[in-house]
Amino acid sequence: MFCPQDLTGLSGSKKVGVYLNGRRAYHVKLHMVQFNQRGMVKIGQLIQDISHYYGLHVSRVKELMKDTLYTVPPNPSLYFLFHIPEIEADVHAEVPRAFWRYTEMAREIPIGEQGIIKIKDMDGVNLSRTG
Repeated sequence: MFCPQDLTGLSGSKKVGVYLNGRRAYHVKLHMVQFNQRGMVKIGQLIQDISHYYGLHVSRVKELMKDTLYTVPPNPSLYFLFHIPEIEADVHAEVPRAFWRYTEMAREIPIGEQGIIKIKDMDGVNLSRTG
């Protein structure tokens, strides 16, 4: 399950981290990835499934999913990680690697203190870390 966790740094400032099954999740901006036709269908199916399972209107699910796209290294999938406040539920919806690719704007993806993922192959096949 995913959970936002409060992280307090040495400066005492509070930051919120997002975790999936104990692993840190890193936010992915939508312009960094491109979904293929099957990916668009997959996202539509996820929205419908979440709507049906939790009894929410499709438009509400779409609203909750905005700006909630994450990667959770070393898993190659993308995830929509969001909270449904009406029922106090955390949701994670996976979009497998076969349904998307990194765009030119994502040549380097920061992954926090561990360094940077450098994308050598724009199809995302060869990834390496630096830092």
